[in-house]
Amino acid sequence: MLLAYSGSCSREVYENEIRPLMMSFDPAFSGRWARDYEPVPGLLRRARAALGSAAAAPLHSASKANLVAHMEVMRRLVPGGPSLLRESGRARMSTTDAERDRFDEFFLVSRENVCLSRYRAHRAAVFAAIDRDLAKHPVRPEYRDTLRTFITRL
Repeated sequence: MLLAYSGSCSREVYENEIRPLMMSFDPAFSGRWARDYEPVPGLLRRARAALGSAAAAPLHSASKANLVAHMEVMRRLVPGGPSLLRESGRARMSTTDAERDRFDEFFLVSRENVCLSRYRAHRAAVFAAIDRDLAKHPVRPEYRDTLRTFITRL
């Protein structure tokens, strides 16, 4: 759902504002640098194996939906174009800790232990900001409804 939100801007906004900002931050900027990107596929495989195929069906379905959403965002925002990582020629290299740190810096991620109440307060603030943004800048109805449902459930 958050992928739908983050990819809900227009192609023009992405091309003229977001992509140049990422490029100025690092010409090879990539979502692959997210600290959870590399371990997630292996963890999903282990979870599916441990659960068995029937019990893992919802996990498989959610993974497939995430992939489809990601491909749709890519198709809309970068039609036929390469990612910044591919354009930079660094696509085959391993992600470094410095790149992971740059990713966190770009998205203002602070990694520290927090108590449950602080986590819940921060999560509520983030979702309230998303809700305000959606009110000011509407997205396609199917994204809006999905996001609002997601926000109200958490």
